[in-house]
Amino acid sequence: MLPSYLFIHIAENQIPEMKYVNGFVRFIYFDKKLAIIKNQEIETLKKILQQDGTIQIENLDRKIGDKVTLENHPFKGQIATVAKINKKYIELILDSLQIKLTLITQ
Repeated sequence: MLPSYLFIHIAENQIPEMKYVNGFVRFIYFDKKLAIIKNQEIETLKKILQQDGTIQIENLDRKIGDKVTLENHPFKGQIATVAKINKKYIELILDSLQIKLTLITQ
């Protein structure tokens, strides 16, 4: 889901020092701002990584670009954007983390 990502907790004044850490490449930015991942989102990522990464649903009558609120998943309460729809699955992009979720349709 997030290959080669390492989540760290550092103070803002420590950011410049990261360029000296062996193996460090770059920080991730969203909307030209340093990405900040909340502890709750880290815990949710841990839960989803313990699963197979798919969610089963009955019916989702949406179109590409629609915003949806996840209701029964480790990402419960999170908002996602519909990215792709076909007969077998729907792809969502989780707004807060910018990661793809695949919903298998029945």
